[in-house]
Amino acid sequence: MVDDVKVFLKAVLGPAYGLLGSFYRILFPFFDSSNLHWVFLASSVAIALVVYLTKSDSAGKPSLQRVRLFLMPPSIYGHPSAVLDYKFYVVNSFVLAHLRLGTWIGAIAGLFYVAAGTRHALVALLGPESATDASPSIVARFVFTLLMVVGIDLGKFAAHYLQHRVPVLWEFHKIHHAAAVLTPITAYRIHPVDFVLEQFLMALLTGAVSGAFSYWSPGGITELTLLNISVIYFLYLLSANLRHSHIALPFGRRTSYVLSSPLMHQIHHSAEVRHVDKNFALVFSLWDYLVGTLYIPRSAEEFRLGLSPNTGGRFDSLWALYVDPFIAAFERIRSPTRSSAGTG
Repeated sequence: MVDDVKVFLKAVLGPAYGLLGSFYRILFPFFDSSNLHWVFLASSVAIALVVYLTKSDSAGKPSLQRVRLFLMPPSIYGHPSAVLDYKFYVVNSFVLAHLRLGTWIGAIAGLFYVAAGTRHALVALLGPESATDASPSIVARFVFTLLMVVGIDLGKFAAHYLQHRVPVLWEFHKIHHAAAVLTPITAYRIHPVDFVLEQFLMALLTGAVSGAFSYWSPGGITELTLLNISVIYFLYLLSANLRHSHIALPFGRRTSYVLSSPLMHQIHHSAEVRHVDKNFALVFSLWDYLVGTLYIPRSAEEFRLGLSPNTGGRFDSLWALYVDPFIAAFERIRSPTRSSAGTG
């Protein structure tokens, strides 16, 4: 039935069908495999309710009004910064929809190139591939799933680290940190230049993983998935929407040395000096521990969000979010002695 409707709409709308489809996915993303899928929105709300019920200052009988104000306070979701996020989400979704095609073609080509190079290197070092066509075991598939997530996460971490440390890249990443409040839509305040860098580095690392497993499993191997998402990344997404929110969710000190909690990412958005350039990790905070950028917060810490006063840049319009980074980056290149990168 759904397929029949799609065929009918394609026949009626012609070239406009693709545009309508993109518009629909932007405004109603609840069935796409993203942070805004209804499963991950529901899980985030459920976790937030647990936080609400366990808060010491939530004494008294909960009511729908109090719960609603806790989950979506108007001072945050109606803030000018949040409203700008909503606008940028819609416009940038169209921009990235076109950029994504070309970037993904390049990223996939790079992935296959790196994968082929890795496989050939293993053949040279270890000899010919196995001739078996046996299906990979569940253990092999789990290891492959884990290492693919590690490759994606390390690629994102490396890109994020460079975005803060390289002055020219910081000018583009700065728009994400300019958000004065955090909502799940803030996660999509990403400049296209940031997007391209992340895709490139992720392709390099996942290509190496794919190449290694194509050597050990010539018959092919696939990830373990739920909703067409890696099961490991699926678990991460259950609380991912709280990373860009006002709801503090720590994971405990020991766990925080390995996994990045929503509270740790909120600290990353802090303008306080003690928090500047800390907690770059997406999933595995182990990367931060290894490079010395890990900050495990106390659950009661208070901090201001956004850019530090001396960082520069007024990102209060769509034009400023898209164009100002290019102008500032050009100035960085022309005058490399300008202040160093970083949110401080």
